[in-house]
Amino acid sequence: MFLRPEVIMKNLRHNAYSWKATAAAWSCIAIAAFLGISSLTAVAQEVAAGVSVASPGRLKLDGYRAAKWGMSPSQVKHALKLKVSSEESDTIWFNVNGKKQLKCGFFHGKFYSANYYIKGEESATDVEATLVKKYGDPTNRRESEVAYVGKMLTADWDDGSNAIWFMASGGLAKNVLYTNLKISRMASKEEGAAKKQREEKKKKNLEEGL
Repeated sequence: MFLRPEVIMKNLRHNAYSWKATAAAWSCIAIAAFLGISSLTAVAQEVAAGVSVASPGRLKLDGYRAAKWGMSPSQVKHALKLKVSSEESDTIWFNVNGKKQLKCGFFHGKFYSANYYIKGEESATDVEATLVKKYGDPTNRRESEVAYVGKMLTADWDDGSNAIWFMASGGLAKNVLYTNLKISRMASKEEGAAKKQREEKKKKNLEEGL
């Protein structure tokens, strides 16, 4: 089952995931992601484009670039002015620099997350430095050696209401997630309730069939 990055980030912040679980979650993302980009300059521009900082070291996040949290899908498309690669009820993929690499998430039609997948062999150190330069030192930063993955790095900038999450593996940057935590928690809660209902229905059908 694919785990949404914002769910993984939430658990990382509260130390609910072991590194083995984190590695497994990362593998889900890595398999599903479209990885790679042409130049570090382009990466730096996209990574740093998301939001503004109210003061040094303090994060103030209200959306991604010109798209603000709570906007409708049509408003986000108009604000970002990027080519739409594909679209579903709760997700829009945009092309950046000619590649499918920006995933915008919606909850009941409200924009709440932008996941920028970095395509190509871009240095994790350089991308992290760009984030630190713009947003200050991360709230949390973790490094570890993970089997079959290599050196794994996660860092997040969190003001309690919104967050930025950066992930890298094997020394290469993988993705940067911008998210509104309030809407993300609502989405996770609803998703959990729906999963529970499916499991209960499956169990009931099994019992009726025996």
